Amino acid sequence: MPKIGFCVLFLLSITGCTYSVLQTADTIPKKEIASGIGSAIFMDEKVIGWFPVVYLRGGITDNAEIGARTFFYYGYIGDIKYRLTKEPITFSLGVGAGFLMDGPYLLEGTVYLSKKIGISELYLAHRVNSFKASEEALTYGLVAFGFKLPCNSWFDLIGEVNALFPYHPGDSSSAKIETGSPYVSVGVNLHKSKK
Repeated sequence: MPKIGFCVLFLLSITGCTYSVLQTADTIPKKEIASGIGSAIFMDEKVIGWFPVVYLRGGITDNAEIGARTFFYYGYIGDIKYRLTKEPITFSLGVGAGFLMDGPYLLEGTVYLSKKIGISELYLAHRVNSFKASEEALTYGLVAFGFKLPCNSWFDLIGEVNALFPYHPGDSSSAKIETGSPYVSVGVNLHKSKK
């Protein structure tokens, strides 16, 4: 990878977030890997904000994969996803744990549903995140509806519409979590067979 590409990935990796899902219910086949970059894009009357994410995933069996991604500017999450059904609708469950460099930790659980339509794949995901912010725990939900469009044998385009909502608001001012209007996320997924 050229030095400039490494620098871009590094800068994105220290500014990541968990405002996006950017993955379908399907799992990566055994001994294959996928990586990618993406961003959630927020807009209101005065500001356009973006929260990038960098991720790496690998198939450990044909029905299970592990992954790592950046989150919340300077944190990291590791997770595992297991596919329970494949046809006619793919259904998977995922669990993960992560941390911020300054101490707070995060636990998450995700339910994924997806359906292949032609060459594309539509997906719906519901993620519950709970983390300790300040002196109080904060739990919120993330709903994502998106698509994955394969562009060639190693490159996919991913787009989704997201919404955040609190389960237990806690001290949301210290966590800097905004809820309300839907927003969009876009990503690029790169994959290569290890076979």
